[in-house]
Formats: sequence, structure tokens, C-alpha cells
Amino acid sequence: MLFIKVSVFSISKSIEENRSNYYKELQLAQQKLEITKWIEWFASIIIFAQDDAEKTIQFTIKKMKFFVSNDVPVTHAYFDKEGKQIAIITIKPTDCASSVPDLFIY
Repeated sequence: MLFIKVSVFSISKSIEENRSNYYKELQLAQQKLEITKWIEWFASIIIFAQDDAEKTIQFTIKKMKFFVSNDVPVTHAYFDKEGKQIAIITIKPTDCASSVPDLFIY
């Protein structure tokens, strides 16, 4: 069984990058029993995560366009759920051009 783990949108990554502010805002909300500012802060973290996801997607599209236009082979390693490598597959974009979405070709 193959498991492909892809994480494009990560709120936890955004919180980790802003960990000190997270705990500060959470502590203030708990002390005052007023969560409005914490919700506003958390909403800003979600927007930050969405922006980060958009950058990741745009980078991936740009990379795929390069691979397709230059017929660069792409190698993928697949791992089982314990993290043991179970397969390596190399694909040339021209070998599967008909299955690549138009989004990546233009």
C-alpha cells in the first residue's frame, strides 16, 4: 500500500513559526476571558497559512512547467506508513504529457 503525504495548507506550521505570539495571545485571552483578540489573531494566522499555501502551489506549478517544457525526468520516492522506502519511480514528462493537467502545461 502506498502512502503519499502532501501538506500544502498547514495551520500548525504557521502557528509554530509564530509560537511565542500564539502563547502570548492565548494567555491574554484566558486571563481576561475575552477571546475576540485571540480569534482575530488566529484568523490572521489562517490567512498567513493560506498565503503560504498559495506560494507553495505557484512554485509547484512553475517547477512542473519547467519540467514539462524541458522534458526533465522527475523522480518520486514512495514510503509506507512506517516511513520505509518502498518504491522509486522516475517519470519523463513527455511519457505522461496526456495525463498532465492543462494547468501545468500553459
